[in-house]
Amino acid sequence: MRFSRLRSGLAIVLAGLFVAAAGVEARADQGGSQAGDGYRTATRLGGARRFYRPLRDLAAVQRMAAQPVFQKDLVSVFDQAGLPALAGEVQGILAAGDPAVMKDTNIDVGTTMEWMAAKNRGKPELIRMVRWGGRKPFPAWEFFIDDGTRGYTFALPKECSNLMLLRTGPSPKAQAEEARRAEEARRAEAARKAEEARKAEEARKAEEARKAAEAARLAEEARRAEEARKAEEARQAEEARLAEEARLLALRMDKVDPFIEGAFGKERRVREFDDPAVAALLGPSGQCAPLLGFKAGADIRLSPEWRMAPGAGVAINFEESGNSSLFAEVEFNRWFTEKKGFIGTGIGVWDFTHSDTVAPVWLLQFGQQVFRAQNDSGLYFVGTGRLFLNELDDVRNNYQFWGGLRYIFR
Repeated sequence: MRFSRLRSGLAIVLAGLFVAAAGVEARADQGGSQAGDGYRTATRLGGARRFYRPLRDLAAVQRMAAQPVFQKDLVSVFDQAGLPALAGEVQGILAAGDPAVMKDTNIDVGTTMEWMAAKNRGKPELIRMVRWGGRKPFPAWEFFIDDGTRGYTFALPKECSNLMLLRTGPSPKAQAEEARRAEEARRAEAARKAEEARKAEEARKAEEARKAAEAARLAEEARRAEEARKAEEARQAEEARLAEEARLLALRMDKVDPFIEGAFGKERRVREFDDPAVAALLGPSGQCAPLLGFKAGADIRLSPEWRMAPGAGVAINFEESGNSSLFAEVEFNRWFTEKKGFIGTGIGVWDFTHSDTVAPVWLLQFGQQVFRAQNDSGLYFVGTGRLFLNELDDVRNNYQFWGGLRYIFR
């Protein structure tokens, strides 16, 4: 008897559970009747046609968006909706789960939606023209997409994750662009009218100025004709003067001009010490000595700017008179306007009377006029530096320089 009662009770419990389960499924179904305006009324969320499990927070939304199956189903839904270009942007919004973009909202009773995504035997489908007719609003996340042509307001219910397109409207971007273009057109029209007025005023002033300028032009032409006559007379006189100066300059530059020079400086060269004991101990070393130099030569014209100046002289060594040097050099100098100065270079032979210290030299020099005589002769301050070419590997111990005065007889 007890076993029979227990079996009857278990049957009642199982029947109750089946009925309860059937009731839950019925409450979660998204079906509904279709009204006369063409909208299908939905009264329940969830059930076998939900798109994904309930979503508690945005982290759950991100996990859903990361599912490859969901991503594939989402693409299918937007293909059916005729909006394939939006699938990627919606996927990105769901994957980001940004609360600034996905805002909490409640979908009120009576709210209509253009379509709602659902599952039919596990396959994604689109239910169009749906109205929420449940007993109370349901919580969702709302987000907006503007593709530059239209604006789309979507909702994602937290209970069933069936994505909904609530409404489609004008694109704020397009409206802003249209307003911007209208404003630009208005400003352009205003600017065009202002420009036309400005040009009309300018044309009036230009006509007045033209008449005044015409009268001034006639007077100016008469004045310029007189100035041109006087300028032509002056030009002819100047050409004659310049031709005479050029002739005289050519005559002066054609001759060979002798010069003399005196200078003071120093040399540093590697030499043997005169004291045999010191020489044996230290060997050759760089020695500095003050010099007094004299030089004479000829300044020969090569072109209007270039002149060659061969010369020879003596450098008297005040440290050891036996180290005094005879030298010969040839300079190539570039002269400036009216022979007021020059710079140049040259080569030569230094100390050619001493076989053990004879050396080729390279020199750089400059000159600046300090006095000019009436016959075009002049006194120049000159500075010269020399390098001994046989000792280029030890330049700091083998060089010479001096400065002084050169007088050129012209």
